[in-house]
Parts: sequence; structure tokens; C-alpha cells
Amino acid sequence: YQKLYEPLYAKRNEIVNGLVEVEDVLKDATQADGPTEETKKEEKGVPEFWLTAMKTNEFLALQISERDEGALKY
Repeated sequence: YQKLYEPLYAKRNEIVNGLVEVEDVLKDATQADGPTEETKKEEKGVPEFWLTAMKTNEFLALQISERDEGALKY
């Protein structure tokens, strides 16, 4: 299964790290939040990806302190 999922993992990595822009997602985000052009240029990838991913896990969410959140927002 590893070889089967490799293309998916590679694409996800590119999206999360901002190497590839996903047009449909950007259109939805601009309609919902209305970020300015300046904000769109500065942010690449998925904002606060690791913080969000770890906080959705029940066990990990209990382990994350306010101090950790600053580092995980990077």
C-alpha cells in the first residue's frame, strides 16, 4: 500500500508546504474570510496546519499547552 499512496502523500506535502497552489480552495477561502491581497501573498500552504491537526486528536489536544501553540502555529 505504501507505493499506492506515495503520489497522494507527495501531493499533500506540496499543498501543506505551499509549493503548489490549489485554486478551488483559494476561491472558497477568499469568499468566506475575505483576506486581503497582502495576506494571501505572505501565507503559503495550510495556515497553522500542525496545530490544527494535533488539536483534532483527543489525546494530543490534552497534551498541548498555550506555550506549545506558538511553536505549532509555524
